[in-house]
Amino acid sequence: MSISVHHSVHGLDRVGEAARHCEGLAQRLTSRPDVRGAMVLSTCNRVEIYLDTENTANPGNVALVVVNALFPADTVGSDECPVNSRAQVLVDKGALTHMFEVASGLDSMVVGEREISGQLRRAHVVATRERTTSTDLARAVEASLHASRNVARLTGLAGTGRSVVAVALTMVQDVWQVDPGAVRALIIGTGSYAGATVAQLRGRQIEDIACYSSSGRAERFAQGHDVTPIAADQLVDALAKADLVISCRGLGAPVLNAQLVGQAMAKRQRAQTILDMALTGDVAQDTREVPNVRVVSLQDVQEQIPSAATTHLQKAHALVAQAVNDTFTEIEARRMDPVVVALREHIWHILDEEIARLPHREQMTREDAASALHHFASRLAHVPSVNARLAAARGSDYEYVRALHAVMGIDLAEAAVEADVKPRKMASYCPLADLREETA
Repeated sequence: MSISVHHSVHGLDRVGEAARHCEGLAQRLTSRPDVRGAMVLSTCNRVEIYLDTENTANPGNVALVVVNALFPADTVGSDECPVNSRAQVLVDKGALTHMFEVASGLDSMVVGEREISGQLRRAHVVATRERTTSTDLARAVEASLHASRNVARLTGLAGTGRSVVAVALTMVQDVWQVDPGAVRALIIGTGSYAGATVAQLRGRQIEDIACYSSSGRAERFAQGHDVTPIAADQLVDALAKADLVISCRGLGAPVLNAQLVGQAMAKRQRAQTILDMALTGDVAQDTREVPNVRVVSLQDVQEQIPSAATTHLQKAHALVAQAVNDTFTEIEARRMDPVVVALREHIWHILDEEIARLPHREQMTREDAASALHHFASRLAHVPSVNARLAAARGSDYEYVRALHAVMGIDLAEAAVEADVKPRKMASYCPLADLREETA
């Protein structure tokens, strides 16, 4: 099951609001008896909640709980505010397909972008660390990441420049064309886009990189990415030194405005370029009025995003569809694992009892072994044999023969003809349940 809040469907404000209420949500959900696993994926343009629920779970009730947690100020579920006005809810194969499309970048602003697969992987790492994942959820995530790699490898969607950050930096490449080594870059934010930005800048030979975060995470981010952290009281000076500012905080309120940038530009002799990569806007509109400052918004970037070729898209969707079918089949098949385990334990229990009956002497004869094996086989065949006769008496012999063939792999065609076993009107009761009752 998936519950999604996406900028293109629900708006940027809703994405930002939902993101602010994701903390601890997975733990709260897995404390419910009808939720086996939960994972939260929150980026600057989407919030995704992936759930592994019990078969008895009511999807509508679970979705309502999630959406009310994401939007506590609203009365979600009322006629005035239905669930689908706040989130997209998908179940079963639809939810699995959505996860695979997200992982493969087919649901991204830049179709085929690769950053999202890393974000999904990190989200599952967090779920694993917090013990909120499940076997089926982990299997689905791993399969979706494998499908993502196949899409990147077998189509042209993941080519050079197919990411929001790459497109944005290409638009402002005049900043470093003369001497990349002399360019100073300042990143505002410490999320996944900030990490991708560092990699993209270094790919363009820009090494003088600083980072600032109003949340206090700059030190930790700087250590992990080998950049310079900027404290709050150093922000104006850092802005004054920066030739290129990339803001990707995306918390719903501007972090840069005309007053702040104007103070920095008063200390600076050269022009400055600011990339606002946040959907909710990190840079106030009045910043564009500051002399010698060029502001490029995410909307500007979106207009320059290269379209994905139809043939690549068709192939990508075909790869995803096949991967979804394979994974869905595997997950459904795995639901019988407890039954398989119970069957094996039953057989091993009988075997242990037969071993205990073996003669207590140092060497066994061939006759001893044959007798033990025959006795073991007789015990295994006893219950199915008794139940075959009970099935015939109940009028469910045809169903029983089919079930026996499925379970044991025995060709019963000739035996069925000899026994005059023919399809009849389906019994109004479950033969298996009745047989268990008779032999209890």
